[in-house]
Amino acid sequence: MTGELDPKISDVVLPIIEVEGIPPNLAYKRCLGSGFLIGGSEYLLTAAHVFKSCQPGYAVALRVVDGRFETIQLDNITEHPTEDVAICSVKIPNHVNSFLQPSSTPEHQSLDCHVWGYPTDVLYDSDERGNDGRTLQRPELIFMKCYIRRRITRAIPPFKGSQFYEINDSAGAGCSGAPMVAIKPFAWQVCGIYMGEMLREHGENPVRSRGYAVRMEAVADWLRQINPSLIG
Repeated sequence: MTGELDPKISDVVLPIIEVEGIPPNLAYKRCLGSGFLIGGSEYLLTAAHVFKSCQPGYAVALRVVDGRFETIQLDNITEHPTEDVAICSVKIPNHVNSFLQPSSTPEHQSLDCHVWGYPTDVLYDSDERGNDGRTLQRPELIFMKCYIRRRITRAIPPFKGSQFYEINDSAGAGCSGAPMVAIKPFAWQVCGIYMGEMLREHGENPVRSRGYAVRMEAVADWLRQINPSLIG
């Protein structure tokens, strides 16, 4: 089947995995993070640190086609010079037109957002085992509603960069690179890219987990240089 498909969110937000073996006989090794298609699905955006522990050429994206996972090669991986963001060239065999639009609009406290990603805590839900006896890992798309607590313009170790949104909750490991979508009428505007989470504790105050995302506005000029159509 060829031609353009009417996409679902699971067609444009994809898990990124590491494979092992010798091409073309490659097998799943582990989940690295999440990413999402932009620019009519010719590019994929994610967090740059998703690739840090992976051997070059062994990171691919996955998409479900007719009930089975299909691998998508990630080419020309390019990192932003200062923020923890990477962009890849992709070719989708059955083309989908991504409705996710990175936005250069600055957002502020109290904005409601949605995060879509593939957390590692659901990988083993099925307890299904392969021929080798190992529990099979099945990436599953999750949804989280959150809001922006504050804008941060400074370094937050261990994250790379200095342009962040702090949100009220954490999406979990595996969601690095997931899109943070601003809730606005008739638009799927991506205002940030989820980076990770941090536990905060001060004195006798309770431990709280906060999520952090790179502000899309911080990488807008970089995306325009790659392709002017990538950023709204």
